[in-house]
Amino acid sequence: MEKNRGFSFIELLIVIVLISVIAVIALPNFLSTKERAIRASMLSDLRNIIAEQEIYYSSNNSFANNLTDLGNFKPSPNNTIEINSKSDSPKGWLALVSNSELIPEKICSVFIGVASDGATWPSIESDLSDTSTSDREIACSF
Repeated sequence: MEKNRGFSFIELLIVIVLISVIAVIALPNFLSTKERAIRASMLSDLRNIIAEQEIYYSSNNSFANNLTDLGNFKPSPNNTIEINSKSDSPKGWLALVSNSELIPEKICSVFIGVASDGATWPSIESDLSDTSTSDREIACSF
């Protein structure tokens, strides 16, 4: 009598189902972890921009209008940073950072200072989905 070697169809089916269940449980956890890591890189870039802007201000008595003025600052991979400085006032600036890996696009921002008339920066709540931002507070839309 010859014995068949190998697995039966039912055994293979059970293994496939178990692997699928494990994958369904693990995938959302992995995606959440990746999003948290991207958010951390965005927050880190904003903190570094604050420090670089303060260094730039101490040397030039005005804030930088773009990243190239900030010297050695390099954003984290896939992060895009936009700096808006009040051209008529050396008293403030706004930075927005987004990451190309986040779909839909989500942003983090920080603003420092006041406009030339002494008022604070305009609200950016529309960009930050109900997240209010005050001077020197870093806020994210997620």
